[in-house]
Amino acid sequence: MGTLYSRCIGTLISKGKYIFPLDSDDMILDKDILNHLYSKANKRFDIIKFKTINVWENKNYTNKKFLRETRGNSKKSGPIYQPQLGDEAAHHYIIWGKFIKSDIYKKSIYTYGKKRYSYFITSMEDGIIYFIIRQFARSYISIEKYGILHIKNLRSVTNNMKEIKRYEYLIKYIEALFEFSRNTFKAKRPVISYLIELSKGKNLEQALSIHKIYILLKNIIKNVLFSKYISNEYKSKIKKIFKSKIQF
Repeated sequence: MGTLYSRCIGTLISKGKYIFPLDSDDMILDKDILNHLYSKANKRFDIIKFKTINVWENKNYTNKKFLRETRGNSKKSGPIYQPQLGDEAAHHYIIWGKFIKSDIYKKSIYTYGKKRYSYFITSMEDGIIYFIIRQFARSYISIEKYGILHIKNLRSVTNNMKEIKRYEYLIKYIEALFEFSRNTFKAKRPVISYLIELSKGKNLEQALSIHKIYILLKNIIKNVLFSKYISNEYKSKIKKIFKSKIQF
């Protein structure tokens, strides 16, 4: 049924108090990480971020040359609470490397809706759900403890997706950011950044020749132009960028 559908159904039938996402390209570095995270949560935190290591497949991950650490949520130390947590959600969309309270995760899935997550989305699906999770979570903390080695799969769906299909998923992701973001300028602004980056794509015109992709993007731009949470300056910028590509 697809990655997103499977992930959501698995979560909805789970019985635990917390969810620990672990994909097929991840491996646990510390056998005690779950006990440590559970004790650290202590009913105080909805999300705990821990340190991970990224490495490309077929590389020797003992060689530091090929390692890239992912650290905390931001440069600020200590817990983060709403509304800041929700307003910064669009910038931190990766779900792995997190320990998430189960009821928050399930609430996010129901908010996204069964109809929407049954669209067989196979790329960036974790970003959509985690973005909503960040809206509902009340508390977040980042800890300096390694938990996962993430092996970047050269044959993954994301790395081998055709560019036109990638446009479709990116546009759907931008749509979700807009629809589920908090009603503040800070939360809506990343939508503008993604749209600007999208406009620079070398095969965008080819992608827009596909009717469903064109309509998706047109609807997003329409929502942006009518949003009271986006300044006239940014609206004018979006109009200028897309005036030769989209009929408003």
